[in-house]
Amino acid sequence: MFTHGDDIQYLLHANFRAEFPVDSVSAQIVGRYNGLWASLAATGVPNATWGNALTWPQLGQNTTNGNATWYRIDAETALVLEPFYERMKFWETLPLTKLEERA
Repeated sequence: MFTHGDDIQYLLHANFRAEFPVDSVSAQIVGRYNGLWASLAATGVPNATWGNALTWPQLGQNTTNGNATWYRIDAETALVLEPFYERMKFWETLPLTKLEERA
C-alpha cells in the first residue's frame, strides 16, 4: 500500500526511489499502479490492471456512508468498499463546531 506522496517516486521515476527485483511482488504492484495512471491519462478510465473486466464506479451522492468503491493496489489487486470508513467516523465525533466559533 502506498501512503500519501509515496507513489510519486514510482510514477515519475525519481533517482532516489527504491529498486525492486523485476520478479518481485513490489515490482508487480508498482507496475499495476503505473498502468492504472497510464490508462487513466490515455482513455479517462483507469482499467489497465483488469482490462474491461471491472469498471471504476463513478462517485456521487449515493457513495457516502461507507459504500464508496476503492481500488486496492496490492499483491491481490481488487475493488473494495471504503476500507477506512468505520475508523474515520471518529473524526465526526469531535466538537469541531466550537473551534469554528472561536475563529
